[in-house]
Amino acid sequence: MSDESTVSADQPAFQAPPSVVSQALSPLGRAPAQISFLLTLAAVLGTALISAILILVAIAPSVDKAPSGISPLLVAMGYSLGGHLTGGIDEGSVGSVSIGASMLPLGTLAAVATAVHLLARRRARQDESWAPFGAVALRAALEALAIAVVACLLTGIVSVSGDGISPDLDKGEIHASPGWILLSVWVLVFGALTAARAGSALLARTPGAIQRVVHELGGLAWGVGVILGPVVVLGAIVGAALNDAAHAIPVIPVYLGNLLIYALSLGTLGGASLSASQRDAFGVFADIPVDAGTTTSLAWDALGGWSSLLFLAILVLLVVAAARIGTRRQRLAAPSFERVWQMPAVGLVLAIVALHLLIPLRVHIGVSVARLGSHSAGLSLVPSWWSSLTLALILLVISVLAEYVPGLLHANAASLLRLIGGGAAVDRWVAGLPATGALPMTSGQFAAGPVASTGPLASAGPVAQASPIAAAAPPPPGTPAASPGTGAFPLGTPGTGAFPLGAPDTGSFPAGAALAVAGTVPAPAIPAPMSPRARRRLKLVTGAVVACLALLMGFFIAVEMLNSQRTPEKEVEKYLDLVAAGKASEATAMVDPGVSNDQRALLTDSAMSAATSRITVVDVEEKEKGKGDDEKRVEATLSVNGEKFTRIFTVSSKDKSFGLLNNWKVKTSLAMPVQLSSKSLGGLSVGGTEVALENPSKSSKGPKPPERAGGTAVQYMYPGIYPIASASATSAYITTDKSSVTVLPGDSAASGTVLAVEGAPTEELKRYVLAKINEKATSCVTPPTNTDSSCPIELRSTDLASLSVTTPASTVTMDDASTFKSGTIVFTYRRNPSTWDKNPKDQTVRYTFSGTVDLSGSGDPEVTVTRAAHALAF
Repeated sequence: MSDESTVSADQPAFQAPPSVVSQALSPLGRAPAQISFLLTLAAVLGTALISAILILVAIAPSVDKAPSGISPLLVAMGYSLGGHLTGGIDEGSVGSVSIGASMLPLGTLAAVATAVHLLARRRARQDESWAPFGAVALRAALEALAIAVVACLLTGIVSVSGDGISPDLDKGEIHASPGWILLSVWVLVFGALTAARAGSALLARTPGAIQRVVHELGGLAWGVGVILGPVVVLGAIVGAALNDAAHAIPVIPVYLGNLLIYALSLGTLGGASLSASQRDAFGVFADIPVDAGTTTSLAWDALGGWSSLLFLAILVLLVVAAARIGTRRQRLAAPSFERVWQMPAVGLVLAIVALHLLIPLRVHIGVSVARLGSHSAGLSLVPSWWSSLTLALILLVISVLAEYVPGLLHANAASLLRLIGGGAAVDRWVAGLPATGALPMTSGQFAAGPVASTGPLASAGPVAQASPIAAAAPPPPGTPAASPGTGAFPLGTPGTGAFPLGAPDTGSFPAGAALAVAGTVPAPAIPAPMSPRARRRLKLVTGAVVACLALLMGFFIAVEMLNSQRTPEKEVEKYLDLVAAGKASEATAMVDPGVSNDQRALLTDSAMSAATSRITVVDVEEKEKGKGDDEKRVEATLSVNGEKFTRIFTVSSKDKSFGLLNNWKVKTSLAMPVQLSSKSLGGLSVGGTEVALENPSKSSKGPKPPERAGGTAVQYMYPGIYPIASASATSAYITTDKSSVTVLPGDSAASGTVLAVEGAPTEELKRYVLAKINEKATSCVTPPTNTDSSCPIELRSTDLASLSVTTPASTVTMDDASTFKSGTIVFTYRRNPSTWDKNPKDQTVRYTFSGTVDLSGSGDPEVTVTRAAHALAF
C-alpha cells in the first residue's frame, strides 16, 4: 500500500484532453491566428482585385463607355470569385429582360487557392495551426466561412448600371451572384487551409496505393503546366493578335486554367460543342448569329493548321509525364500492369468534373413582353461528351509508358531524367524504393511531439512531460510521431515494408541503397547504359523522327498561314480592291452580275477610270460565324467621297486546292442597276461611254402623244461618282444640268437607283432654233405650205391676195433642250376682192410659235413647230 500511495502521490492527476471545438477556437483568440486570418482575407481580395482590373482593361474597348468608378470594379471582383453574372432590364408594364452568364475563371480561382495555401504553410508555426485533423478542419471551415461572408458582402451586393455598357441598357443592371461567391470562396479557402495544415499528415495515414495515385496526379499536373502552359499562353497571345483582339490579352491569366483544360481536351481528340436553344415565337432573337442546335468542333476545326502544334505538345507531354510519373513508382525488375489503371480511373472522374462542371460557358437570355408572352434563348460552350473518355485513354497510355520511359531515359539520357523527374525522386527510383509517405513539409512546421520509449527502463520511470498541445493531441495509434526538429513524418511504420524519407537533410538515397526491412524482395539491378553503337543508332532514329515531326508541323503551319490569307474576308477584299482600283473588267470576271450584255456598257475599265471618285474599303468582317461552313456572310463597310455605306456579300466555299488550301467564291456582285432617265435627251455620255435612252412613245402602236426627245435606259454600274454629259453628237447644242452623278445603294426602286438628267440648251442651239422658227414663219406665208395646221389660222386660206412676214421672231425661250417658245412674229395679209369687199385692206396678226426639239439623231437637231398662238399686245 505504501508503494502504491507513493506512486500515486508522485504522478500528476489525469486531465482529459481538450475538445475538438476548443482546440479549433482557442487559437483564434490570439494575435498570430488573427493576423493569419487578415492576411488570408487580403490574399483572397487582392487576387480578385488584380483579376477584376485585367477583366475591365480587356472589355473597355468593346463597350460604349469605359468602366469607371468603384461599382464596376467590385462587380468584376465578385465575378472573379464566383464566376456568375446576373442582370436584367425592367420596363414595368412593357416587359422585362433577364440575363445570366456563367464561366468560372479558373486562373483566378487557382491563384486564390495557391496564395492561401502558401500563406497558411508559411504561418503554420506562428498561428498554432497544429491539432488533430478534426480541429484543423473545423478551424479552416470557420475561417473560410468568415472570409466568404466578407467577400460576398463586399462584392456580391453591388450592381453596375447597364448604361456603363451601352446607352440602350440605361435601365438595366448587372451584378455578381452572391450565392456563388459564398460557395466558391468557402470551398477554395477551406480546401487550401486544410491541405496546408493537415494535408501531409492526412496523406501519410492513407494506403500506399492512394499515396502513389496522388503523387502520379501531381506529376501529371506538373507536366501539363510545364509543357502545355507556355504553348497555351503563346497561342492565346498570337491568336488574339491575329484576330484583331489584342485587347483581350490581359484576361489570359484569368482564364488560363480554362484554356489549359480546353487545350488538353482538344489535344487528346476531344471536341468543343457550341449549343444554342431558342423558344422564340415572335422573332425576338432573330439577330442572334447562332442557329439553334449543337455544333461540335475538333482541334483541326477550331485551330486549323495550328492544331499541329497542339498535337506535338501532347506527344511531348506523353513522354515527359510518363517519365515524371514513372519515377514516382517503385522500380521493379519487370513492368507491372497491376498499377497502371488507378491513375486513369481517378483521372476519368476528375475529367468529368473539370470538363463538364468547371469550364463550360453558359449564357441565358429571357424576355417577357406584354401581350406577347415570354421568350428565351440559351447558349453554351462545353467539351463534347466523349472528351473525358479520350482524356482517360490518353492517361492510360501515359500510365503504361511510365513503366518503360524512366528506364530508357536512365540508360540513354540520365541527366534529362533527373531534370524531368527531380533528383530526389530519381534517386529513390534508382534505389528501388517506393515513393509513398507524407508530402515534404517545411522544417519546424509543427512542434515536435513526444517520442514514447518502449524499453523496460522507460516503462519503469516517470513519464516525461510533453508540451500542452502534444499532450492534448497525441498522435493516433499506429502513426509514428513527427521527427524532432523537422516536423516531417516517416514514410510508414515498422513492420509495413515502408521506408523512411531518406538521409537527413537530403531526402534522397544513394544509388543501390539496400532495403531496410527484412523479408522484402531486393530492388532489381540498376539499368545498364546502352552501348555507344546502340546509343548512336537510337539518337539517329530519334533525330529522324523529330525531323519528320518538325517537317510535318512546319507543313501544317505553312498550310494554316496560307489559309489565313484565303478566308471569305480576304476574297471579298480582293474583289473590292479591284473595284476600288477601277479594274472593272477583272472585277466583273471575278463576280459576274448575271445581266445581259446591253446592260454592261458601263462595267468597263474606261468608264471606271473616268470616275472622279471610286469606293474606299473601310472594313471587311465576317458576320454570323456560327452559320454553316459552306456559305459565309461578309459585311463590308465602304465609302464614296466620304459617305459610308455597308454591303453584305455571300461567299460560298469551293473545292480545296490539293485538298488543303481553302477556296472561296464571292456570289454577290457590287454592281447595281441604275435607271438613267431624261425628258429632253436622247442619249448620255457617262464616264465617256455613250448610252442611248429609249423613248417608249416612239415604239408604241397605240395613239401617240406628242413626241419628246427623252427616254430611259437601265445600266449596271459600280458605286462611285461619274462625269456625265450629253451625247457627243449633240454636245454643241446641249449641256446637262448636272456635271456628275453619284451612284450609291439605298435610293433603289424596282429597277434600281434612278438618276434623272435633263439637258440645258446652248446659245448655239437657241440660234439654230430661232432660225428654224423664222423658216417656218416664211413657209407659212408661202403657198401651198401656208395651209399647214401649225401655221396661223388667218394664213391658212387659199383666198388671199398677199402674205408676208412683217416682223420675224427675234427671241426664243427654251426652258429645256426639248421645247421652245418664240418671240412675237408679225404677219401681214390681204384678202382677194369679193362681192362684199371690193377693196380689201392689209390685215396684221401677231403670233408666237412653240414646239419641240429632237436631239436623238446623229445630225442637226430636228425642230418642229407644233402650235401657233396669238400673241397678246400690251
